[in-house]
Amino acid sequence: NEFIKQNERFLNDVPSLLDLSMMLETQALDLYLRFSDKSENQESKDVLYRIGDEEKGHLAALANLRDKKT
Repeated sequence: NEFIKQNERFLNDVPSLLDLSMMLETQALDLYLRFSDKSENQESKDVLYRIGDEEKGHLAALANLRDKKT
């Protein structure tokens, strides 16, 4: 509920909602890459990098949608 209150201004139209989604995907990408850098286990690093690559794909898809909505 608090998240929705803090971000209510982004929930009024599709472009703003896509902007919010891109912000969240960017934060997730940053988190996975930071955890990967800190991990000492190569298998964990590889998994976290793959998840990061998926986040990059999500960002690209959202950016594509955003471009179509403006």
